[in-house]
Amino acid sequence: MTEWMTKAELARLVEEGRQALDTLIQPHLSGGMHEPVMANGWTLKDIIAHITFWEQRLLHWLLDVQQGVTPERPAPGYTWDTMGQLNEDVHREQRKRPLENQLREYRASGHAVLSALQSLSEEDLNRPYFEDTGVILWRAFAANTYEHYEEHAEHIREWQQRAARAD
Repeated sequence: MTEWMTKAELARLVEEGRQALDTLIQPHLSGGMHEPVMANGWTLKDIIAHITFWEQRLLHWLLDVQQGVTPERPAPGYTWDTMGQLNEDVHREQRKRPLENQLREYRASGHAVLSALQSLSEEDLNRPYFEDTGVILWRAFAANTYEHYEEHAEHIREWQQRAARAD
């Protein structure tokens, strides 16, 4: 695994990961956004909301650290052991929101992540940013962007393959 990550390389990985995910989602924007994709019943709309939530969590953590505050991770009132519950709680909240709003926030969030990345130095990216865990900042970016995109892209590809076999 890479020990040192440049801003340019991280930006490339984030942009390529987001583009690959967008390419998978694009054909379904005119229909299919509300069909179950994952075994738990999550739809493409739900996946978009989920990804946006985690990108936004990353941005909140960064802001907290920059303001000298230890971020509550993964989110206030939750621990890493209760992350599944956090995801379900967010899903229950977000599923009521209109698709158009979620798509707009998803696009804005992707831009905000890249903007935040550009504002950091390479030294920032390659040092422990979350003092309580020693997590290197670029690894937090990876987990909440391109690695996360790929995780859900795989669900979408499997769903598309199932749908193609059913036709």
